[in-house]
Amino acid sequence: MCQRAKPYRAPAAAVSFHLDIVARFAARSYTGLEETATMASTEDHSRLSVLRLAQSLCCLAGMASAAPALPLHVAGPYIVDSNGCRVRLNAVNWYGAEGSDFVVAGLQANGLTNIVNEIKNRGFNAVRLPWSNQMYESDPVVGSYALAANPSLEGLHAMSVFDQVVSTLTGAGVMVILDNHTSTAMWCCGNDVNNLWYNRTYPETSWINDWTGMVERYASNPMVIGVDLRNEPRVTATWGGSSSTDWHAAAERGGNAVLGANSNLLIFAEGVNYAGDLSGVASLPVSLHVANRVVYEAHDYGFFYRGLTGYSDWYSKINPKWGYLVTGNSPLPLWIGEFGTCNTLSTCVSSSNNLDLGYWFSFMHQFLRQYSVDWGYWAFNGTTETGHGGGFGSVETYGVMNTSWSGDALAALTSNLQNQMSRRRRAGHGNFEDHQCEQRTGDGGVQLVDSERRGGGIVLKCGGEAPGLGGTPSSRRCIEGMRASRFK
Repeated sequence: MCQRAKPYRAPAAAVSFHLDIVARFAARSYTGLEETATMASTEDHSRLSVLRLAQSLCCLAGMASAAPALPLHVAGPYIVDSNGCRVRLNAVNWYGAEGSDFVVAGLQANGLTNIVNEIKNRGFNAVRLPWSNQMYESDPVVGSYALAANPSLEGLHAMSVFDQVVSTLTGAGVMVILDNHTSTAMWCCGNDVNNLWYNRTYPETSWINDWTGMVERYASNPMVIGVDLRNEPRVTATWGGSSSTDWHAAAERGGNAVLGANSNLLIFAEGVNYAGDLSGVASLPVSLHVANRVVYEAHDYGFFYRGLTGYSDWYSKINPKWGYLVTGNSPLPLWIGEFGTCNTLSTCVSSSNNLDLGYWFSFMHQFLRQYSVDWGYWAFNGTTETGHGGGFGSVETYGVMNTSWSGDALAALTSNLQNQMSRRRRAGHGNFEDHQCEQRTGDGGVQLVDSERRGGGIVLKCGGEAPGLGGTPSSRRCIEGMRASRFK
């Protein structure tokens, strides 16, 4: 978080394929094929004719489990599973292990299993789990003060406790994203020794070697779905330019090293300037040796702004920096890996006063819903780490949890986040139906299947008429049109 002031294996997927989604219709909503037809321009008539014809092919069919078929990859602007089903990240950050306590916060107040249940019961499906190079390399024994509610963990080294955290989360069905938050273990983020992906104590070779070691450590656990290469490159970090500050080039080197150890992982690449600037992606995207793995990541907080006058004012500021990745004509996978608000007053969540964080927070809520963007709230923590706020165990004023880690800090905040998780969007406010999946048919075609229809059902079917991904020109037009109907 940038705050300047302050072991099992999932079953193999039955179907595995990679699809390149044509995203030029990204500004259209899926509210039924007829609405799509109404919204389309004259030049799309041939495609719409195919859509209407394909609509008559709808019939009931079986549907696989709603649980994601691992591993994940990206298709067009979305994270999808091995069956082509959208997997929308409704995540939360759980910090502490990246700091000088070398362990996630909260284990002094509640049992590990209990905390994981609190995460899952609120509906979060993933956790971004920060770590530091210092923790990985030095692996100290965790202080007993930080494990008071978990006596079975006392005496263990930091990485062993981290292992337990990862296995407890994934064993409960919560996906994990490993986040290289800092090099030197400390609270982040300011103008400090952790501005770049390396420093004098932990050079780039250490960063890459440590990432390789972390990835290999959890390679047998497919619920560890991805890596956040580095938290908030800032101050001197650039997107391109000098090799000593070029985060774009470093992200490619780091991403390729990670995929060399485990090619199934998603690679989350943050922007520069505290993850607030991804404008460079437009001309210089991240290109890795394994296709369909890159997810771009932005962070946004109310304290980034002063004197906002409304949603359009905020939108005009974020769109050229990172919003364009989902609002433009060629949308790309985007995750808002951090955003958060205070938990002390109802105006933290909603307010008409631009001096309140709730004023900005309502804009973020609207944007996430309108463009169906994946997100990760900062933070789940009820208490802080050493070096932040009032010190270890003090109240986390941006957290979901209370200080005992057993209930909500602010019910309105939790309710707001749970509303954001809802898969069913209001008309005109959603684009991609999470319960719709593309499945490959025996003739090389694709069918769109809706898991929430009674018994599961085919919404649309495009025959391939020939083996292979592409099919005939007519089938390709059908598939392209089908995908266009799933966008806003």
